[in-house]
Amino acid sequence: MNRQALARALEAVALALLALVLFTLGAGRIELPVGSFGGHAVKSIPYLLLSGWAAAWLRSGRVPVQAPLSFSGGMFLALALVSSVGSTFPYSALKTWLYLLFAFGFYLYLSNLRVGRRQVEVLWGAFLLGHLYLCAVALRQDLGGEVERIRGTFGHFNLLAGYLLLALPVLLYLSRHVKRWPRYGLYALALVSLYLLFRTYSRAAMVGAVAEIVFMGWAGRGAVRRVALAALFVMAGLLAAFHTTLAVRFGEIRAELRDPLPLSRVNLWKGSVEMLAAHPERLVFGQGWGDAFGHELAGTRVGFSHPMLAERYTHAHNLYMHLLLAFGAAGLFAFLRMIGGWLRHLRPARDDPRVFLCAGVLAFLVHGCFDVMLTAGNLPLALFALLALGSRSSCDYDYAS
Repeated sequence: MNRQALARALEAVALALLALVLFTLGAGRIELPVGSFGGHAVKSIPYLLLSGWAAAWLRSGRVPVQAPLSFSGGMFLALALVSSVGSTFPYSALKTWLYLLFAFGFYLYLSNLRVGRRQVEVLWGAFLLGHLYLCAVALRQDLGGEVERIRGTFGHFNLLAGYLLLALPVLLYLSRHVKRWPRYGLYALALVSLYLLFRTYSRAAMVGAVAEIVFMGWAGRGAVRRVALAALFVMAGLLAAFHTTLAVRFGEIRAELRDPLPLSRVNLWKGSVEMLAAHPERLVFGQGWGDAFGHELAGTRVGFSHPMLAERYTHAHNLYMHLLLAFGAAGLFAFLRMIGGWLRHLRPARDDPRVFLCAGVLAFLVHGCFDVMLTAGNLPLALFALLALGSRSSCDYDYAS
């Protein structure tokens, strides 16, 4: 078999694995009858990267690495690896680092992907089929009065909410690249996603969704602004329809806390600052991923039990505070520089559909003020897929042509 034939075979393998990963991202963290499907897709990412890079090398004699953020992302991953050494949960910390490594490699692969129009349609079709499956499962459980089963299906309400927050701008972005009837279908899927976002009762995700939609309306123009205004009206309608249910649910959440709701979150952050103050020498490189989880911080709900240490832990419920504790000031700076560099690299025009993707990144950052979602479920992969979709090398396709 000559080099070109081998390259074509490896490309076919990489595209099949990529379709599997995108379907899993579309489906969120779902356990299908065949087992933990999300986990299997994550495990396939190293093979996806190896086959893709090998095919590129066979075709051109070099591996393409011309993607933005490679320095910042590499710095962030290196600091994450350093923080894993000596962690309270070394195995968990190492898995966290490997997961971030896979997610960043996935971003590099997607941002350099050069395929034809038909192959792009197949890949995003896999994502949309997965998201359709997610909506069907969640809606069936919700309409059947089994809202609590959603927690078991997706791992946690906050996981589902964070994922929907990232999937929504991708749906709106893709809707601007298809013709009329498929566009209406994507709008309907986005509407269902907003509904499910409300049914998760995630206050942090709701704040992120408001920031996302307001940014679309402020930064967009023309069709982008009209879509943002429509989403704002839909969100206002959902808020009016579910205000009683939301009030009851938030009352139950307040009853679980030892302190009033705002004070409880402040106590979480204060406890995290006290943890850092106790080890000022670790301010630069952090305390390690496991050590960023505090021992029963005051004013919090009961944390989770570690089976080996027989102790209870909780965390800051703040992405930036958690990164500061885990990876230090250097890691937090690298992460923010990575996201900021991507936004500067993109700089879409006001009528460019990529405004939706910028809004999705903003929603992730706002959501991060109230929770830690960088290593939860498939959310890192979803974030880096959104970043790759926004980079110029993966947006040069006119799906409607």
